[in-house]
Amino acid sequence: GLMMLAFDLMFIFRNQADSTLDYVTGRYFLETFSKFFQIRDDYCNLWDVKYAANKSYCEDLTEGKFSWVIVQGVLKEKELGTSKIMSILKQRTTSDDIKRYCCQVLENLKVKSENSRIP
Repeated sequence: GLMMLAFDLMFIFRNQADSTLDYVTGRYFLETFSKFFQIRDDYCNLWDVKYAANKSYCEDLTEGKFSWVIVQGVLKEKELGTSKIMSILKQRTTSDDIKRYCCQVLENLKVKSENSRIP
């Protein structure tokens, strides 16, 4: 979003005589960095205590967002023939107990451990 816009503007207004900036390489780096940041944010939203203190606990569940971590859990549940996570997302719950239960379901599906290398 905004980082891509900033990069594009910097590229347009660069000093072409001094520039060794390659647009494709820079754009690829920024896209990769953005994905890393988004996945890290999704992970922290569910399992980071400091994140919860600054925002709210499992805010993505309350908003019904399909974050990277949630999508992984939903896909794994689909393979097993269950839909607990989807049911919780549809509720847009504010209950911390239900949110904790959803996080436990994600942990049982090994979604947390598969994404824990990112933060």
